[in-house]
Amino acid sequence: MVSHSASGSRHSVFRPAAPALPPGMEEPESTPIGGFLSHDRSIIHFRLSHGDFSFTHPPPPGPYQADVFMPDTAPTAILCFDFDGTLVDNPSDPYEIAQLEQFLTHMGRRGAIWGINTGRTLYHTLDGLKQHGFRVTPDFIVARECEIYHLNEYHRWVDLGDWNKRCANDHRKFYKAHSSFFKRLQKHMNAEIPGARFISDTTEPAGLVANDEAIMARVCAWVDTQLEDWPMLGYQRNSIWLRFTHQSYHKGSALQEIRRLLDIGPEFTFAAGDNYNDLSMLRHEVAHGIACPANAVPDVTRHVESLGGYVAPEESTLGMVGAIQHFFYYPDEEE
Repeated sequence: MVSHSASGSRHSVFRPAAPALPPGMEEPESTPIGGFLSHDRSIIHFRLSHGDFSFTHPPPPGPYQADVFMPDTAPTAILCFDFDGTLVDNPSDPYEIAQLEQFLTHMGRRGAIWGINTGRTLYHTLDGLKQHGFRVTPDFIVARECEIYHLNEYHRWVDLGDWNKRCANDHRKFYKAHSSFFKRLQKHMNAEIPGARFISDTTEPAGLVANDEAIMARVCAWVDTQLEDWPMLGYQRNSIWLRFTHQSYHKGSALQEIRRLLDIGPEFTFAAGDNYNDLSMLRHEVAHGIACPANAVPDVTRHVESLGGYVAPEESTLGMVGAIQHFFYYPDEEE
């Protein structure tokens, strides 16, 4: 799923039908594995590091209940994107957004669902979609790196099952149990790392901001030395910002919960991100298709490369267009 076939050739396995799909492509005429999904949505073709293979993936019987998940019929694959720096740039290019939406729309017509996995709050994410001119609505949103939302039958964003309730309860216990750690960290920063400070409010009980990334790296290095004494301690870092979280809740575990409810394995899951807080979902146990844009931080780029993932030559939005093409589109090559 992450490179060319073993022989180095590329196969024509995904040819979208005009006119709603990217120009220059057409629907296959006969093969039952005409692309990413077959016409009966029971076979998916993926590009793996050791060659091209097809997997039978029959949809579970019956529709999903509205209070459990969003699709009326069983989806056959998941595409999951970080938002800032991955799905969108600042400012974004309307033409690039429109091009991305073409591919997302077609993937939806082939049975895939897509969503955003971000450190933003739910409402900040919705504002961001509006700000960047999105006309296509995601099927799910993971907000604050752990809260999962989907659209209900009344087109309102609601909690996905009891995950958010469990997440909130576990974090209340987490912050209380780790109060002495936060005091120790505050004392250490006051003495050794004056360029970092705590931030706390009703939506962010325990966070940090640093003057620059080098200072934040020093904070993270010290926190890492404390993990043995605090096994439930986790944190999500994005540039100069950091959020402390329960070890069990992060972008990767949220995406795995979505997969569990949809009964979709990692071999049918794609994830892309650009920063440290995306690393938890850029793992093969979470998604076999992993990617990052050209603007990803060096540690993320090296991580994706080490797993045979796709590092886009383009930044942000165009990088994600390229990633979708890399994994799911196979234009013909002349002999």
